[in-house]
Amino acid sequence: ASPAGFTAVFGEEHVGADQSDYQNPTFSLSPNPAGQIVVLSNPHRTTGRILIYNLQGHLLAEDFFTCSDAEKSFSISHLPAAVYVMKVFPVDKSPTQLRFIKTAARK
Repeated sequence: ASPAGFTAVFGEEHVGADQSDYQNPTFSLSPNPAGQIVVLSNPHRTTGRILIYNLQGHLLAEDFFTCSDAEKSFSISHLPAAVYVMKVFPVDKSPTQLRFIKTAARK
């Protein structure tokens, strides 16, 4: 036993998101960090809903995307500089959670 009262065991097992998510991502955000606009990449051209939250869990924005949107732009100019969570709810896949950083306006 270790001094902390537990033993760490390391192996080949993958913990977390399915590895195929990294090889063929469903959604991504760019640029990140961003100042005025973030762009959601929708390579599989699915339809769904997007919710943007602050880290305190408050819903700040809601939007939708369609199968014709390979990319969907969102204005974030009204948000203060911080880290945000975008939850993507496609109709045909499991929800995805993405984080992005809103940078301060340059003076």
